[in-house]
Amino acid sequence: MSYRVQVVNCFLQQIDRLMRTPGVILIGACNQISRLDPAITRPGRFDQTVRMPLPSIADISRIPGKVLADKLSESAIDTLARAAVGKTPAELDAALRAATADVRLQRLPMSSDLLRRHLGIEQTNPELLRRIAVHEAGHALAAKLLVPGSVVKLSLSDRDGRTERRLTFVELTVQEIENELLILMSGRAAERLALGTISGGAGGDRESDLDLATSLVLQMDRELGLGCNGGAWLGPSDMPKLTEEEKQRVRAKLGQAMKRAEKLLTPHIDLLREVAAALIGVRELHGSAMRLLIAGPDRVPPLDLS
Repeated sequence: MSYRVQVVNCFLQQIDRLMRTPGVILIGACNQISRLDPAITRPGRFDQTVRMPLPSIADISRIPGKVLADKLSESAIDTLARAAVGKTPAELDAALRAATADVRLQRLPMSSDLLRRHLGIEQTNPELLRRIAVHEAGHALAAKLLVPGSVVKLSLSDRDGRTERRLTFVELTVQEIENELLILMSGRAAERLALGTISGGAGGDRESDLDLATSLVLQMDRELGLGCNGGAWLGPSDMPKLTEEEKQRVRAKLGQAMKRAEKLLTPHIDLLREVAAALIGVRELHGSAMRLLIAGPDRVPPLDLS
């Protein structure tokens, strides 16, 4: 810990020295910004934070398109890009270099199949793809119903999915937090409603649905003064040291959010399936396409989540 403090302090000194130098613009990149010392990203140092999303289908198409325009047809590159949704530019670049090496050393023809093999997307599992699509459609539909206009984009890869949304919290009220919990649990609820079973897709790592929902419940209780501890501020929670009472409360709150999510989505089960099917077909749905699928007031009855 002492070593870390020394390194951070030295780094801050260097930032401050550079920021006082006329004509210098300081730019940094980080894979896990949540682990940075807050002093690094405060105003006066790194003033602006821009989160870089995974590339869209159009972005993915450009990467192999620049190298393989004379070797693969435009339709082949487009099909490859749709299958490669969820891959980072680094993964795409590595696959291109590996495929090019195979072409040169093994005298193989450049093909979509060769690139798919190096990208790890040789075969699609239709059941898994449908489950992921249903999961993401659940998030998107719940967000559309509770926070209209917040859904930006849905994307689907062979092994993962993502629902990008605009900021949910405005006033940070209990109602806003309860809605966010419902949206986080709605992917899991959609799986149960549409497929009859749930998977572990809502959990697994940090930044997963279950991690975000669990952290939100604990923040309400310990840091925001909106939970079982009244107005007390008890500081951030330490997961391995949670009391049994805290664990039970998290389980109860997430269970309630799951039930409310199922109740919200049940009247819209056909629409849920439509969105999932559309996502499987195109792999990427933007706001305009979502508005056509999830049409406004004429398809949405009054909400009753009591």
